[in-house]
Amino acid sequence: MIPDDITPIIREIDDELKAAGVHPVGRPLQAIMRFGTRFGVSMPLGSPKLSLPGMLEENRPYTDMIYAWYETVYGDQVKMDPSASARVVVRADSDLWELRLPIIFGSAAIYLSRTLDEEREREGLRPSAYNPCNSLSKITQARLNQFNDDDLREVFDQFIAGMAVRQAFSRFSATNHFFTEAQADWMTAVMHMTSQRPSYGQSRWASLQLAEKFMKGLLTVIGDVNPVPHTHRLEVLHKALEQSIMGLDTKSLLLDIQCTAAVRYGEEPSTQAQAYSAHRNSLLLIKALGSVKNASA
Repeated sequence: MIPDDITPIIREIDDELKAAGVHPVGRPLQAIMRFGTRFGVSMPLGSPKLSLPGMLEENRPYTDMIYAWYETVYGDQVKMDPSASARVVVRADSDLWELRLPIIFGSAAIYLSRTLDEEREREGLRPSAYNPCNSLSKITQARLNQFNDDDLREVFDQFIAGMAVRQAFSRFSATNHFFTEAQADWMTAVMHMTSQRPSYGQSRWASLQLAEKFMKGLLTVIGDVNPVPHTHRLEVLHKALEQSIMGLDTKSLLLDIQCTAAVRYGEEPSTQAQAYSAHRNSLLLIKALGSVKNASA
């Protein structure tokens, strides 16, 4: 029988989830499922406004209590950030900006405007249209007004490249470990450029690792080259991919990405321009490789 006060049970389940290594973001949903299993009842996983059939509707209050407990105890820790592993850097108005990539369901018209969406929505803009400038972290309307046409074009280009890279990882991430590691390197490259104490050498190395691991992952998926070359040299990996991908022509992108571990340890100085070029070209490389047709995933 379910007691009137389920707080001790939620705490107990939460301790189980901690011990199992479940990230806070995933705990509310897992807690609801474990609560239902413990008491042998069906539980709604969300709190929709529409009525639910039978026991699901009867047990909705328990779902609401569990969500409320997590919101009170964990606050923002349990809020899902759809761009947590999908961000790019944009150089505009002589500064670096972090641009968070949204999850867009269905089709949306991508447009560029110096007016942020919050203000355009009041003018009746359709929700099916999306302005990438609105994803620039900490952007203000006053600062956006200073962007010239080249700045806006750079925002657009990086947004499109980033969305394509996100799609590439969605396509291949479950196939082998290289893609999981490469996605982490993508975020590392962004973080080291946009933090308050940037490390451009670390960012360059992460961009190299992103390109290297994605190429190795793709070679593994295609399966024509065995074993996959054990190297940090992108031209070697590119040459191996050329054996399977007809017309592959992305060599020009490799020059600004390639570097040695000396940049990682500060033994070779790195500039903001070098880090940004490596990041930008690594995205363009993955964008091109992620759409190859002769890789089944």
